[in-house]
Amino acid sequence: MSALRPIPVFPVILLLLACGLWGCGSAKSRNLPKSPVAGEVTFNGQHLPDGQIVFVHESGDMASANFKGDGKYTASVAQGKNQVMVKSVVITGGQEGPNRARSMEIQTSRIPEKYLTPALSGLECVVTAGKNEYNVALKSK
Repeated sequence: MSALRPIPVFPVILLLLACGLWGCGSAKSRNLPKSPVAGEVTFNGQHLPDGQIVFVHESGDMASANFKGDGKYTASVAQGKNQVMVKSVVITGGQEGPNRARSMEIQTSRIPEKYLTPALSGLECVVTAGKNEYNVALKSK
C-alpha cells in the first residue's frame, strides 16, 4: 500500500473556479439527454472504503456519485464523451481547541493525484442511450 499524500489544492480550486465562472456548462448542456451509468471503483485491485466519482461532459455538464466500501456507484450522466475523476480521501484534524476554535481538517488522498483532475486522469467514459456500465480500475503507477 502506498503512503497517503496530501491533496494538491490548486487543481481543486481551479475546477471550482471554472464551475463558478461558467456555471459548469451552458443552458444548452443542462438539456442534454442523460443515461444511467453504474459500475465499481477499485484501486490496485481493492475496493476503496469511500469516495466520489465525477463525470465531466465535453459541454461542461457534470454528474457525480458517491461510493462506499463495495466501490459501487450509480449516476445519471449526460450522453456523449465524459472525462472522469475520482476522489477518495482520509480526513484528519478538525479537533476543537482550548478556545473552542476548530483546527483545519487535512484531506489526504488515498490515490495518486492525477485521478483528482478530469483532464489528467486518463479516464474517459462515452455514455450512450440506455444503461451503461463503467468500471474504474485505478493503479498506483
